Amino acid sequence: QAKGDGPVKTLVVDIGTDGNMRGYAQFDEERLQAAMGGADPDGWRESPVPRLLGAGHLAFTVDQGPDTERYQGITELTGATMSDCAHTYFRQSEQMETAVVLIARTADKTARAGALMIQRLPTSSDQDEDAWRRAVALMSSVKEAELLNPDLTPGELLYRLFHEDGVRLFEPRPLNHACRCSRERVVRTLASFPRAEIESLADDGEISMTCEFCGTRYGFFERELDKLFEAG
Repeated sequence: QAKGDGPVKTLVVDIGTDGNMRGYAQFDEERLQAAMGGADPDGWRESPVPRLLGAGHLAFTVDQGPDTERYQGITELTGATMSDCAHTYFRQSEQMETAVVLIARTADKTARAGALMIQRLPTSSDQDEDAWRRAVALMSSVKEAELLNPDLTPGELLYRLFHEDGVRLFEPRPLNHACRCSRERVVRTLASFPRAEIESLADDGEISMTCEFCGTRYGFFERELDKLFEAG
């Protein structure tokens, strides 16, 4: 999650171990158009974080399920790009050397994005230091056309970059756009608040809630609230 005081107020991405992911952006349309226009309409691409997000923070939250405590790391939004901000997060919060390349483009109304990340395992070997520097240099040579090429598989791209060192691949996990919201989850949320507070939100006798991730609207009438709070 990234939050700032710029035209884009919030960016959130939620992904599970099953590969289902969802996300949303909260922004001020007028300020966003102004930031992306002006005398240099493409200038924001060089420094999207300060121009679109502004000053704020970046947070990573890891939830490993029931009977575990959530882990959250927070750092300032530092750098021109989200890649720069990710570097800062891993360096300050995780204390782990990490290199990240993120690229996203829209062409012919089709959006594509690609990411490449390498991390260095803890070591004190000078030989490993040289290997790390070389790996970062090789990764930095990746081209936008390669990372966004739908016909170039991740395995083929990794082989292009690191074939001299050898590449070991694991089974890929597909990603799917899927929201975890449901009417049952909304009911549990409503039931956790005092009824008077919920009823104060009514419009023409109906309480409505909309999922920020997928836009699904859930409506409840007074008779349904009777059942909800009686069950509680």
